[in-house]
Amino acid sequence: MVGRRMVSTELPQSSVFFRAAEKYEDDIEQTMACQLFFLALILKADDYGRGKIIFKVLRAKAFVTIPELMLRYSDDKNMEWLRLYEDDKAIEIYTDEARAGTDTEAQLYYRLCNWQYYQRGNWRPRASRIPPSPQERDGKVWRDKDKKEGKDGK
Repeated sequence: MVGRRMVSTELPQSSVFFRAAEKYEDDIEQTMACQLFFLALILKADDYGRGKIIFKVLRAKAFVTIPELMLRYSDDKNMEWLRLYEDDKAIEIYTDEARAGTDTEAQLYYRLCNWQYYQRGNWRPRASRIPPSPQERDGKVWRDKDKKEGKDGK
């Protein structure tokens, strides 16, 4: 069996957690809800740090032990939190360009920009069902394997 992924113990010291505390300094419940929601993004992400933005699913993961918070925070509030993470360069929000212009509603996706920072353990990623983000497709995302293969320009 391949090793398991683990969340880094350094996560509570990340800038995302501090940023949430700054923005909602007068509301400790919202600060903690925002931080738990970010943790849900990590927990729901695939092996490449990508996931679908389905607010109901993310709220269920974030507030599994506090169900009243699932009802208290709306999709609009969740999107506000995602924009906060995006402003902090912690995530990238995107849509599947292959489906753009079709009759179906555009699915929003996220990519955790510091995926390797949030993950620990010895694990081997499986193929992703989530499309790569525009930055990944354009080759603007640094990967560990690039450094090992000498592709980091050094």
